[in-house]
Amino acid sequence: MGGERLLLAAKTAGAATAAWALGHQLPGQLDDYAYYAPFGAVIAMTPTLISSARSTLHTVAGTAVGILLAWALFLLHAPGWVAVPVAAAVGVVVAGLFSPGPARDYVPVAALFVLTVGGADAGDYSMGYLLQLALGMLTALVVNLLIPPPSGVREAATSAERLRGEVAAVLRTAADATESADDENPEIGATARVRVALDAAQDALSWAQESARGNARGFLSRRRLASERRQLIALQRIARRTEELVDLLTPGPAADRGLRDLSDPVRAEAAVAIRFAADAVERWPDDEENAAEVRARVDDQLARLAEAARRSDDGDSDRLVGMTLTTLLGRMSAGATTPRGVTPPRSIRAERVAAPRCLSSDRTERRDP
Repeated sequence: MGGERLLLAAKTAGAATAAWALGHQLPGQLDDYAYYAPFGAVIAMTPTLISSARSTLHTVAGTAVGILLAWALFLLHAPGWVAVPVAAAVGVVVAGLFSPGPARDYVPVAALFVLTVGGADAGDYSMGYLLQLALGMLTALVVNLLIPPPSGVREAATSAERLRGEVAAVLRTAADATESADDENPEIGATARVRVALDAAQDALSWAQESARGNARGFLSRRRLASERRQLIALQRIARRTEELVDLLTPGPAADRGLRDLSDPVRAEAAVAIRFAADAVERWPDDEENAAEVRARVDDQLARLAEAARRSDDGDSDRLVGMTLTTLLGRMSAGATTPRGVTPPRSIRAERVAAPRCLSSDRTERRDP
């Protein structure tokens, strides 16, 4: 993010300088308030174009309402010791009527500026304050339009890759625990890293989607962004199923059997199947040929697992646990081997991808999204 921050700093400096120069070109006494132009440019210069436009509209609207509030107090001939606290209190109340954003902050601020700074020249001050602020914000908006911010797709892809690595690591640890059948649960602590990586991937994709709106760079990378969005949705599901798999390693009531309770031949096949699923998630093939190859490898191993469970001397117990594991791994494999260029069955909308409600380890929560 260092390069993005430096770019933002350079654009902010350029917008503030241009706004300062343009502010001095306004006619009459308006140029006396040119110092508000760079102030507005700094406020409006945000990392994304859409947030810059939103900040401009909200701030100008809040400032205008604050100025109107101050003039209402002027018309009532309220003395200063009454006008100032009333402006502050009423400004905060009025600001609460706005949706969250800069407008809330600038209603009482603008009212107090007009009352305390404008004084006898409140008319010229109000006009200069509002116009210079709007000029500076408009300048920042133009700069952001001419020099668009990075699309953020690369960061989203890196975060998704990191998430795949964390999920694969948890699955491989679970495979080791299944194979050894020990009582320790190191994989449970590792699932916390999956949650952190999932949050980071969500944030990165959300930022990329926000940055792409009205952004020429985002327009050029819209297909890749859609691909990353589909990948994250699949990874959310895989992360949930990974925790369900980890839950099968957690000791439960005597009647509630898990992976460690499988007979030796079935446990061995189960461990291999989990590792194959981990490989599929980590590789995440992006074309149909590779995806079919990876999927076939997992499916073949799941068939061996099912056959071992069917032939097991432990009967229904091994078959039940084996079937549960086969279902979880099959669905993970299906998500990881659907090429990112292929639209999944459920329609994918362009808005911010919602984070999963929870990553629960409660076995009663197991169900398909």
